[in-house]
Amino acid sequence: LINTFSAWISLAQKIIVFGTNAFVVTDDTSRQLQILPLAGGNFGARQDVNMGNGQAGVDLAIDPSGKYAYVVTNFVAGKNDFFVVDLSDTSKIYGYTTNVASGLGAGDMNPRGVAAVTDNKVIVVGCNADNGGDKCPVQSTGWIYQVFDFSSGPESANRCGGMTPLVGSTTIAGINAIAGILQASGKVFSYIVDGVNSSSEFQIVEGGTGGGGG
Repeated sequence: LINTFSAWISLAQKIIVFGTNAFVVTDDTSRQLQILPLAGGNFGARQDVNMGNGQAGVDLAIDPSGKYAYVVTNFVAGKNDFFVVDLSDTSKIYGYTTNVASGLGAGDMNPRGVAAVTDNKVIVVGCNADNGGDKCPVQSTGWIYQVFDFSSGPESANRCGGMTPLVGSTTIAGINAIAGILQASGKVFSYIVDGVNSSSEFQIVEGGTGGGGG
């Protein structure tokens, strides 16, 4: 017997089972995160969580302790697109923007993926926000890989590192997906899927000890 549930008319983008819950990020613009309790192989009453920016959900990560869900949505000018949801009280949502207003790589990013690594750090990846299709456009501005430090709590994010588009033989003009792996040495490696370079779509980024480059 396969048990199913209705996700309204939403299209699920990703599902993570953590502890006794299934977490689903959807393309619904008012129910980007859906939480389903699991008991005896059955789904309990679904809980919908609205990020409040009117954009479709894109990707999801759960922190190693299971305390927080990290959700990214499509970019929208003037609003947040990266959210931290307190799973002990889902009315507590902390929003952040992936826009870099000034300095090196200033510009907007359309998030495509999020990964929770170690040492209270979260990595968000994406493409230029002007992209209108599925493939990342070749770009020279905007951050495509951003590291956020939540050492002071979910209400206080510090953008502590990242990467702008590279040039030459190692061009990474946009990133479609990411997974973070902690090695025995304590270093975090990010495995990314390049959104532009068809000759090297799968690439590895070495981060700092415990923090993925923060």
